[in-house]
Amino acid sequence: MVVLLPIGGSSKQMKLPPWVPTPEEGLRLLSPVTPHLQPALDNALFKAATYNESESLNCDGTTLLTLLRAHAKSHLVRLNLAGVEFKDWALSGIEFRVNDAIFRCWKGTEHELPRPGESEGRKRFLNQQYHLPFDGDNLPRIRNFVVLYVFEPGNQLALWLVCPKRYIEEEKIPEAWWWAKIEDPTLTMNIPTNVGAPPQDDLSIQRKKRTKNDTQD
Repeated sequence: MVVLLPIGGSSKQMKLPPWVPTPEEGLRLLSPVTPHLQPALDNALFKAATYNESESLNCDGTTLLTLLRAHAKSHLVRLNLAGVEFKDWALSGIEFRVNDAIFRCWKGTEHELPRPGESEGRKRFLNQQYHLPFDGDNLPRIRNFVVLYVFEPGNQLALWLVCPKRYIEEEKIPEAWWWAKIEDPTLTMNIPTNVGAPPQDDLSIQRKKRTKNDTQD
């Protein structure tokens, strides 16, 4: 079962283990990149759709997502954000590190984290690894997060920050500690972040089965 906060709730309503960051902590870790995520992905979606239409390519969903990620990642890398390091992945997967926190950008599917398939790298990412404390004062802390982009009606993108919990191999289901809405900075300023389940009108994009492991969506 996915552990979720109700819309408008706060982490005080949750009973998280001490090694799990709260939604507020996760959003704070993401904050150096947050103002740039929505504009980058929105512009990338526009460019990918425009290119597909102008060239009459009739791209499948997987190809369009690759174009979207390529444009978004290129834009974010060019910003040269202080303290943010990007990692190269096949098919223009987006992963970046902010201090010790690692963020991967994936497309949401049916209001859930995407299943890792046969990718051992994705499985390891979803099965959180903890840092062992050597000074005896600090507890281990989860450091893997997913920035989930969800297609809404009208090809609008909603962004959610998700803290993965584990991947249940037998049931092929990824679980999460919490979901936190990443507000669009162009639409709101200084408004408390909604935390809870993703929107209910995701427009799914069909994806072809991949044969290469460790690619990012």
